[in-house]
Amino acid sequence: MPTASVDNHGTVLYYEDSGAPPSPAYITVVLLHGLLINGGIFTRLFRYAEANNLRLLAVNLRDYAGSTPYSRAEIEVLQSSNKDAQATCLETQGLQLATFIRWFIGTKNIPPITRDPKSGDALGGGFALYHPILDESLDIDGRASHFTSWVSYYNSPPKVEPGSPGFVSALLECKPLHEGSEAVPPEASRRLTPTVWRMSPDELSATTDCSLLARSQLWLLLINADIFKANLRHALFDCPLNTTGRTPQIVWPDVKVRVVWGDMSTSDCLAAIHILTQLCEEYRGSVHIGRNPEFIRLQGVNHFVSKDSGPPVQSTTYTTVVLAHGTMFHGAIMRPLLPYVAEHNLRLVFLNLRDYPGSTRYSPSEIDALRGPGRESQEAAIQARGLEFAAFLHWFIETQHIPPISEPGDGMRTGGISILFWSSGNAQGLSMLAHADVVPEKTRRVLGMYLRTVVLHDVSLSSIGAEVLDGLGNPLRGPSSGVTSYEDMVRRFTTWISSYWTQVDLSPASPAFAAVLVARRPMHALDTSGGRGGDADPWTPSTLRMSTDEFETTADIEVVRRSQYLYQRIDASILQENLRRALSHCYVDEEAQRRPVLPALRVRVVWCDMSGGEEVWAAANIKRQLFELHDARDVEVFRLEKANHFVLRDEPERFMQFLAGTV
Repeated sequence: MPTASVDNHGTVLYYEDSGAPPSPAYITVVLLHGLLINGGIFTRLFRYAEANNLRLLAVNLRDYAGSTPYSRAEIEVLQSSNKDAQATCLETQGLQLATFIRWFIGTKNIPPITRDPKSGDALGGGFALYHPILDESLDIDGRASHFTSWVSYYNSPPKVEPGSPGFVSALLECKPLHEGSEAVPPEASRRLTPTVWRMSPDELSATTDCSLLARSQLWLLLINADIFKANLRHALFDCPLNTTGRTPQIVWPDVKVRVVWGDMSTSDCLAAIHILTQLCEEYRGSVHIGRNPEFIRLQGVNHFVSKDSGPPVQSTTYTTVVLAHGTMFHGAIMRPLLPYVAEHNLRLVFLNLRDYPGSTRYSPSEIDALRGPGRESQEAAIQARGLEFAAFLHWFIETQHIPPISEPGDGMRTGGISILFWSSGNAQGLSMLAHADVVPEKTRRVLGMYLRTVVLHDVSLSSIGAEVLDGLGNPLRGPSSGVTSYEDMVRRFTTWISSYWTQVDLSPASPAFAAVLVARRPMHALDTSGGRGGDADPWTPSTLRMSTDEFETTADIEVVRRSQYLYQRIDASILQENLRRALSHCYVDEEAQRRPVLPALRVRVVWCDMSGGEEVWAAANIKRQLFELHDARDVEVFRLEKANHFVLRDEPERFMQFLAGTV
């Protein structure tokens, strides 16, 4: 267990370290937790650290796992009414944190702050110390289990900014949004299940210690409020280094203070932001030396943050893109795209399909409907999944207040929302378009104003019910592809789906196209040299380049056995009909008139020419289907050259540039 000594009395703080990125100018960030839930909650962030040139340290405070417990004498001080003693106790803990930082800097040789020679702005290196807002609303009866649920609720965002006169009234109107609440329809509320309720027992046990409440944490909450206010003032506004005979200088003048808050967090956290905003305004007018805190609002996230990149800073014209995954690999696989969001004025939302982490599992009756054998039950099940997508988009548009579609004089559309379906996710995504005529009327109207583009990315063959070519060898098809066990299927499938296959150099319209696909081989199995960027092994399958941690946090290997295998067995005629309907205009009868649904919607089909044969064959089938339609939507087909099925993970910068020009 890595610990650091922080005084001369044997006191230690436990920490976990994401490790140093290869860059010589990375920034180190210390993450300090709040009440009952320890630093382990931050370790999910570690896998994104290197891509963002960060080194993350999750530190456990005193009395939490691995760090020195409070002594009996320290507990007595916390329980006392002696303000001076309590202030000294808090000051000691602050100095212990400072000692930890000094020790880490000295022993780990982190890069110092470097500056732009022209502007003087910090470019890299150094520390950015961040502490989530401490939640102090614990009930006097000490029901810690209730607190851990309450603090992870998603609440309706306030309609007034913190610090404004009407904020307290607006805060009283904020309601929990999870299932059973009155503030949101059930179909939307199920996607807002409190974070702690979605944790596995192992994760909850590893990150939470409710026994600490009675031992020490309750007494920390009951410390005289004047001490905390004084600490705030000293930290932000009157912290000069008093040097006799010289003008006082601020301590650590290069430290920036960023106050980050999620607007769907609990009312206690938002009230703290409101009070802090007011205090900042008050202190700015009464002191001459001080820092200048910057408040950063994360829209649509709770106290634990969601799978949403958030809107680009200071943009009112951004486009939102929802990305829905395929089989086994869920939304976390798309995280490498996040560093490139702001430059393209996009907001990304990673949506986990039903039965994947965080989203509602299928009920026994839903599994039975997918299993069939009745065609009607399967058709109804697929239609239900499509309507769930429409409900999600409607909810997101209305609750996140995203900018609507706008067409300025330059002809470039801004705002709105697009959705990308990847791989087998298209089986459910195509159903949304295929059944647009039965989407509730209000949802149709909202989507008509906001929905820009649907991207069908590297569509799986099973999603469209197309004829299977012998010899393509999809391991999901079981014994027919040589699979001997479930574990063998997982190993074969993840390698097969993420391989780089010999590049297609023939038009899908060619009579020899099918034979060419069957004859292709994975590049890593061939004796090749050169390739992409001069890498030593440029064509290694994407999943074989993943660390164990990345694979485990982006893939749910049990989901195929649980439910996803059923999508391989859906009646092909259902999926074929869905594809035809999705690519065609559809109509509803309203006010004695036949009106088109989503008439301006664009559909973009994307295929990667080094993906597996089934994905390339699916694109060829879609292209042929388009020639046969008489009332097609605005559909275009795009080819991504020298890209495989995992291009959004392997080449995120390139894919983001392509996506920005497509949606």
